[in-house]
Amino acid sequence: MASGFVQRWKGKIACDELWVGGQLLAGGGGVGVQTLSLGNTTGTLTNYGVTAISATSGLAIVRLASPNYANQSKTIQLTTVSSGIFITASTAGTVFINGSSINTTIKSTLAGVLELVATSTSNWAITGVYPSTTGFPTLSTST
Repeated sequence: MASGFVQRWKGKIACDELWVGGQLLAGGGGVGVQTLSLGNTTGTLTNYGVTAISATSGLAIVRLASPNYANQSKTIQLTTVSSGIFITASTAGTVFINGSSINTTIKSTLAGVLELVATSTSNWAITGVYPSTTGFPTLSTST
């Protein structure tokens, strides 16, 4: 029997969710995009896909879920954040940001994009920041 052959099908499939490489691409909330419009409230960020946050009428505090696996990626887009936003990974010291159990809160009053990648199931590493200006973002010990 010959080796190297792959069985293929033509046509379309119907599925509730589509995951590739552990990332939700479609379904389960629509292409993995979460939109939060916050003011004086607390929200919860998913630990996958893209989250767009707009916080215009008061300080917003959101909690970032811990990663499910290493190399999981998360993109956070901060649009209008004139009143400020706190993204906190843990208040109990169980989820880290950049390997620190102390500085687990990301603070910003500027619009921008954060790229996070999990290095384990308990640590988010900040791998990208746009714009890369001073003051975006600031890491802190608390909200």
